[in-house]
Amino acid sequence: MGYDVHIHRADDWHASESRPISAAEWMAVVDADPELRPDPDHEFFALWPGPCRYPGGTWFAWSDGEIHTKNPDRAIVAKMLQIARELGARVQGDHGEFYNRSEDMPSEEQLAELHNPKPLFAHPWLVALGCLLTSSVLLFVFGVGALTIWRWLWG
Repeated sequence: MGYDVHIHRADDWHASESRPISAAEWMAVVDADPELRPDPDHEFFALWPGPCRYPGGTWFAWSDGEIHTKNPDRAIVAKMLQIARELGARVQGDHGEFYNRSEDMPSEEQLAELHNPKPLFAHPWLVALGCLLTSSVLLFVFGVGALTIWRWLWG
């Protein structure tokens, strides 16, 4: 599973078949672009060895009237924007957000923060305060409970 970004002409990438990019149009772009090369193992796939987070480059795949790739970084989005301009299309993420500039894509640091958030109690004094409050509440609850039982039995 991953996060896909799509090149399409429709109002939303889910409806890409309503205004499709044809396979012939896509392959014409691949043939005309010196940075792209057809993937010999997959029909309608193109490989891009450009500078991105993946050491060997990335892939772009055509299907159902749209072109997509998985987990792109800013460099890949920049390439997608270039391809979209050639096709009279636009670039949209899985969640419906449109990319008009590569900077619209979160940076690697921002993505790392999203996937690895800092814990809520990162500061030692917050941990100490939480322990103090928890122990106070427990003492009160168990103290009232013990006192109530004591009075009920011997009161």
